[in-house]
Amino acid sequence: MKKILLLLFCLLPGLALKANMASPILDGSATGLPFVCEYVRVQHESIRIVPSKDFKTCRFDVVYDIFADSGGIRIPMLFVATGYEGGMRITVDGIPVELAKLPEAAYLRNNSPKSRFLDRRFGSELLEVEVAWSEDGRRVYDLEDLHYFEFDLVAGAHQIKVEYEATQWRDRSEQVAKEYFVYTLSPAKYWKSFGALDITLEASDLPFPVVTNLGKPVMGDLSAETKWHFDSLPALDLIQISSKPEVGSTGKFFISLGQSGFMNAVWGILAVIHLIAIWAWRRKHFQKWFSWVWLVGSILIPLIACIVYVASESWIDNAIGPAASRFGSYSFLIIIFYPVYLILHGAVMLLVDFLIRRYKLKSA
Repeated sequence: MKKILLLLFCLLPGLALKANMASPILDGSATGLPFVCEYVRVQHESIRIVPSKDFKTCRFDVVYDIFADSGGIRIPMLFVATGYEGGMRITVDGIPVELAKLPEAAYLRNNSPKSRFLDRRFGSELLEVEVAWSEDGRRVYDLEDLHYFEFDLVAGAHQIKVEYEATQWRDRSEQVAKEYFVYTLSPAKYWKSFGALDITLEASDLPFPVVTNLGKPVMGDLSAETKWHFDSLPALDLIQISSKPEVGSTGKFFISLGQSGFMNAVWGILAVIHLIAIWAWRRKHFQKWFSWVWLVGSILIPLIACIVYVASESWIDNAIGPAASRFGSYSFLIIIFYPVYLILHGAVMLLVDFLIRRYKLKSA
C-alpha cells in the first residue's frame, strides 16, 4: 500500500500542471526586419499594420528609405520568409523584384561582392543569425535558410517597399488564448545603421480592443489609427499586437472557480447529502453494525467528483466562448487518485456513521 501511495504522489506534480506534451504556441507568420548588407544604410523605416476584422491575418506594409554607398548588382537584404515565396511583394524604386532562396553562390563564405553581410557586434562575416520570435523564444538560422532579392542599385538614395500578409500566433497556455501578431526587430543589431522608425496601426475595423508593447503612441488610442515614432531602434526584440478578447461575467466566474472549485463544490454538496442520508438511515437501523448507505456513498461521491473535475474543463471553455484556448489537458488522469479520495471520504463518513450509531444506541 505504501508503494502505491508513493507512486500516486509522484504523479501528482504532472497532474497539477496538466501539461500537454504538445506546444501550447501555434506559430504564425515569422518575418520582420530583414538583414541589411553592409553597404546599405537604412535612414528611415515606416511600418503600417492592418489586422483583418477577424484578427486571423494582418497586412504589413513596410517602407525602407535606404542609402547605398556603392552601385552595381547587389543583394541589399536577406529575409527570414518561410512560406512567403511568391506571397511577399517587394519593389525597389517602384520596380517589382522577386524573392528567392539564397543560392550557394551568394553564401558569405565565398567572399562574393554580392554578399557583404557583417555581424556588427563582432565585426565578422555573418554565417548564421539569431531571431527572436517571442519574448522568451529565439531561433538561429544559417544564411542558406534565408531568402533574398537582387537589384542593380546605383549609389545614392532608394526606397524599398515590402508587403505581405501575416497569420496570427496563438498562445494556448492559459484558458483564455492569447492571439497576436509579431514583427521582429532583433535583426537590426546586424545593420550598419538604423534611422528613425514610424509605426502606424489601423485597428478601426476590429470589433474588440487590442494592446501593444510599443508604449504610449504619439497619436491615437488603439481604437482607430494609432501612430508611434522612434528616433532610434526601440529597446524591444519584437513588436507585438495582441487581441484583448471580451470574456463575459459567467466566463470570468468559471475561470476563478476553476476545475478544482467545481470538484470541491460538488463534493461538498454531495458530502452533506451523504451525511443526511446516513443520519436518516441510522435513525431506523442504529443496531446494525454495517451501513450500506455509507458504502454506496463512499464509492459514488468521490467518483462523481472526479467526473465533474474532468467535465468542468469543457464547461469553463464553453463559458469563455471563442476566446477559450481549448488546448486540453490530462485532467482525466485525476481518476488515478480515485482510490485515495475513496479512502479519505469513506474514512470520514465511517467515523460519522460510527458516532451517529453510538449516539442512537445511548439514546435508545
